[in-house]
Amino acid sequence: MDVSGDWSPRFGGQNNYFGSKGDGSARYAVRFPLPYVCQALKTENATISFKMPASHPALKLKPKKVLWAARANCDIVYPQSLALRH
Repeated sequence: MDVSGDWSPRFGGQNNYFGSKGDGSARYAVRFPLPYVCQALKTENATISFKMPASHPALKLKPKKVLWAARANCDIVYPQSLALRH
C-alpha cells in the first residue's frame, strides 16, 4: 500500500457496538459506545496478503479486489457496556 506523507485534519466520532450479557432468561442487550479521534493518511494501491494454506476455510473470505484501505493513528476509548434492557 502506498501512503502519502500528509496527515489529514483530526476527526472523531462514536461507534456503537451491540451485544448481549447474562444467561437464560436473565439475558439482556448491551451497548458498547466507542468514542474515537483519528488522523488518516491518503492510501493508494492497497493490497491484502492472506498467508495461509490453500485448503484453509478462511481463504474463501479473500476479496477479489481491494476498493480502498486506510492508514490512521487513532485514540479509542473502551468504556464499560451500558445495559439497554434488564
